[in-house]
Amino acid sequence: MYMKFHQLKIVALISLALFGVVFNSCQKAFNMIVDVDIPHKPMLAIEYNVTLLDSAFGPFLYPISISPTAPLTTPGNIMQLSTAIVKISENGILVDSFGHQFPDGYQPSFTNYKPGNLYTLKVEAPGYESVESTEIVPGKPEVQVVSLVKNARRFGANSGNNSMEWYDEIKLKITDNAASRDFYTIDLYRADQGGYTSVCKVIQDPVIDEEIGGDEDPGSTNFCRYRKLYIQDVSFNGLSKELTILAANGNFSQEPSLRDYKWLIYLENLSESAYKFERTKQLYDFNDGNPFAEPVQIYNNIKNGVGIFSFKHVLIDSLQ
Repeated sequence: MYMKFHQLKIVALISLALFGVVFNSCQKAFNMIVDVDIPHKPMLAIEYNVTLLDSAFGPFLYPISISPTAPLTTPGNIMQLSTAIVKISENGILVDSFGHQFPDGYQPSFTNYKPGNLYTLKVEAPGYESVESTEIVPGKPEVQVVSLVKNARRFGANSGNNSMEWYDEIKLKITDNAASRDFYTIDLYRADQGGYTSVCKVIQDPVIDEEIGGDEDPGSTNFCRYRKLYIQDVSFNGLSKELTILAANGNFSQEPSLRDYKWLIYLENLSESAYKFERTKQLYDFNDGNPFAEPVQIYNNIKNGVGIFSFKHVLIDSLQ
């Protein structure tokens, strides 16, 4: 008995010694990887997304974000540059040139962006290679309300939720432009005395892009879509496309409600760059923090730099 115990003790000591050797080797290898100097070429990082809104408010012109790229090992946020010069051209003709102004930053004065025209954004800053990007402004989206049936259906949309909610059936028709490839988003908000509410949308149509981060279990009853719906015109280019959407109206009682509310329709026509940027950004955010997910490269259309220059044309309508 003593012999067996003594042998087991020897085996355990040998195993611990081997583990120590392996651990020390891994630690040295890890330190070697961390200590490697990663080369970095400083570039300009640009973000300028223009939203055209057909209303008295005009376009949403946010300041242009201009900052240097940072090495992989640099902690914290990167400060914006204040030494850059921005130039905007329309169909090859210069329409705006400006620098950094306190406190607004890089705020353009040109606002008359026109659908179908080509715009070029150029940025120069001392110590950096100049960058540029070109974009065509998408046309105004066209949508027609075909019908609205209030309290058309009643069911529980969320898995594990036994409460039943009433849904309105909204039929919309999008008229597409054959001269361009178009990328749309559509969203619905319920408006009442409490303000605007993002609601569950139920739609089964092959033209709707798959939801990033949505429920991929085909057997699940969780089929709510709270975020905006992305649509490409590949299957209906130059034609009209009718969509049937069931939208939760907030009534959980057994009987249909006659309370007063209306629907706000939010339709966007995005440039291709805006579409690719938003979709890859969504995927990047969804995978953030997952060590086993494949790396996601956010779409970039800035030549000699990184970032995004894009347009979207927005139509807002209401029905009740």
